[in-house]
Amino acid sequence: MPPLGSIVTKSGLFRLVEVNFPPFSRFSSGYPFHNAYGVPIAKEATSRETEPPKIYKLRRIPTHLPIDPERSSRLALGSNRSFIALTCTQLLGAFNDNVFRQFILLIALNVTVSWLPIDGQSMAMGVFALPFVLFAILGGSIGDRIRKRNVIVAAKMLEIGVMALGMGAFALQGIDPNLSIIAMLGVLFLMGTQSAFFGPSKYGILPEMVNEKDLTRANGIVNMTTNVAIILGTVVAGLIFTYLHGVDEVSAGHPYWWSGFFFITVALVGWSSSLFIGEGRPAADPHRPLRWNPI
Repeated sequence: MPPLGSIVTKSGLFRLVEVNFPPFSRFSSGYPFHNAYGVPIAKEATSRETEPPKIYKLRRIPTHLPIDPERSSRLALGSNRSFIALTCTQLLGAFNDNVFRQFILLIALNVTVSWLPIDGQSMAMGVFALPFVLFAILGGSIGDRIRKRNVIVAAKMLEIGVMALGMGAFALQGIDPNLSIIAMLGVLFLMGTQSAFFGPSKYGILPEMVNEKDLTRANGIVNMTTNVAIILGTVVAGLIFTYLHGVDEVSAGHPYWWSGFFFITVALVGWSSSLFIGEGRPAADPHRPLRWNPI
């Protein structure tokens, strides 16, 4: 809750502070009346001391420290630093996921791998979706045992490492294409695993940082930005592939591992934005058993 005697406005948090003046006397004791020409005129003298009216002013309370969840819930969504940081974090995460996945799908279209049981695109889609089935329940249990903000930050750090592995997988394309395909599918599986752990805490922390009346709107904003990230990811992946692949054979153009710089940069920016999310509430159930069985 905001401190006692404070006011929450769109501009921040303020506290009412009383301005004290010394008592003064009316009439002949220093409170003269003036005529129309500004000349003091005498009135009936009295020695009655009168307390001055109470005057208050607003003093801003610094909010540079992590926003208290109960206080931030009183703020509008546009002024809630934690919600803005979470929105940016999940937007960049979904964008990076979809650029990376679509980039691998475009590579699979131009590489023939006879030992795969199905075509490369279907295999890549299945590998990315499988972790959501296997680890979503486990991710929710971890979000209950550990503070959700910490799970989000850890997931974004994991994304940086996964993108670095992806850069190495792309580098294998010029050495051993078959090994490169296996490595890319493995990185895609890790990317889906990271997203599976990130998702439950992302949605679970929303009630901790927004007011109940804004919760539905906040969910709508998160879903909207996710769809925007999917659309932009598809477009950007095509642009990156066109630039690196060129117009001739697969070996033409530039090495695919150059794309790793882009993926790692986006992951770093997403991790940085996650650090601005407020601490939130303590873990809901620190002793909850970890369950991973999706059935």
